[in-house]
Amino acid sequence: MKKITFMIATLFSLVAYSQSTFTEDFSSEILVTVPQDASNPGLDNSYISAIAAGDGKWFSIAGFGTKDFDIQTTGGNSGAYVSRVSETQFARAFAYVYNNSDNSVSGAYDLNFDYFFNTSFDNASTTNDRFGYKIYGMTDATVAGSFVMTSGSGDFGDNNAANYNDIDFVQLKAYTHLPHSDSWANSGSINVDFGASGTYKYIVIVWAQVFGTAQTGNPVASYFGVDNVKLPTQSNPQPTSTLSTKDIDESLFSIAPNPATSYVTINNLVGNFSYKIYNVTGKLVKSVNTQVEKTINISDLISGVYILEITNEDNVRGVQKLIKL
Repeated sequence: MKKITFMIATLFSLVAYSQSTFTEDFSSEILVTVPQDASNPGLDNSYISAIAAGDGKWFSIAGFGTKDFDIQTTGGNSGAYVSRVSETQFARAFAYVYNNSDNSVSGAYDLNFDYFFNTSFDNASTTNDRFGYKIYGMTDATVAGSFVMTSGSGDFGDNNAANYNDIDFVQLKAYTHLPHSDSWANSGSINVDFGASGTYKYIVIVWAQVFGTAQTGNPVASYFGVDNVKLPTQSNPQPTSTLSTKDIDESLFSIAPNPATSYVTINNLVGNFSYKIYNVTGKLVKSVNTQVEKTINISDLISGVYILEITNEDNVRGVQKLIKL
């Protein structure tokens, strides 16, 4: 895997790239799944505000029940990378969010990442298959809006999927049409100024791409990927949980009521099962190894958004977003 230079700088009359950074290679990271449908607005305050100060988390949209991005270990890369895995034709996005309320990130940055993007859908018509990114700084500690992270297919679908739908974010950089590359390439320098200390409470980088794997006729391993993202060193990194979106059957079960105050009922599930409940930062907050009764007591959880993971007798896992009132 090639090494990428992604430097952070403090802005003086001469820019000096000297602040501490790390390279995210996704070898131990997870993508927290964010459901998006008529009742779920996408990546909003319920997810973003749960990130600890000085920590960063990765999120993948699951548009209308279909998981859209995941971490892969195939496709000519010597390690893990993020790839589009859904067959849907519509634009989808994934994002990195850093809680900068401790003012650990400021000044000018020179960013890079590795990617590949191989599609036959790019032409001069309005059906362009595009891939790009947007970088935002949030000026308010309370997230008023959300990143929907979904849009229609066609020209500028990715642009819409990467947008934020309120006014408390400032778009710092955007590039919506990275060149095609059949093999791993570098994005080139992305010069971003995060301003003086305390300017932005959150930093968000969103990658968006238009068409899914089935529409383009490309398998996951040879279609789209992002890796080796150089980021500011996290001043307070939180442990990564074992929650993963790999090998999950999203139709395994449903829950009701949701939102709930005391109990939720598990529907469409036969036999014994085990469950784990994670908060939106990926921390395990409750688990039971074996259970027959199809109700779960959540009265001991604080109000908020959680991910409920259930494993059935055949060792098939499913996940659902759970809202505790």
